[in-house]
Amino acid sequence: MAKAKKKKFKISDYVDPFYLKVMMGAFLFISILSSSLIFVTQRRESKQIEVERLERESFQRGLSQAFNNLSLSDFIFPEQYGFLRNPLHLQREPTTRWTEDEVQRLWIPIEDTGIEDLTQQNRDLLKSLLKEAQ
Repeated sequence: MAKAKKKKFKISDYVDPFYLKVMMGAFLFISILSSSLIFVTQRRESKQIEVERLERESFQRGLSQAFNNLSLSDFIFPEQYGFLRNPLHLQREPTTRWTEDEVQRLWIPIEDTGIEDLTQQNRDLLKSLLKEAQ
């Protein structure tokens, strides 16, 4: 028996060499293009993350500066509490408990203070300070 000669596989026997070169060039072009797009996209995302981090740090620095400069006199108090704007001068020695007479004499019911209005005014003031800090 005669041995059958094995034929080596050559792609050029099945595909025109010109088309093979065109297909390999197209594959190489698409590979380079997609790699470049991935690289540019990743770089842009990392820059965006860095920008957001810097903005956040800047905002926090602004908040810190705004609150460091904040004092009690920056808030709105009704005229009856005007003494809070002046330095506090003690008229008597502080005690740990108030007597019933002191409570009766000094107690102001919450409904009479207009606290809701003051609360809203102070919230508005804080919001404006926070906007300035941005």
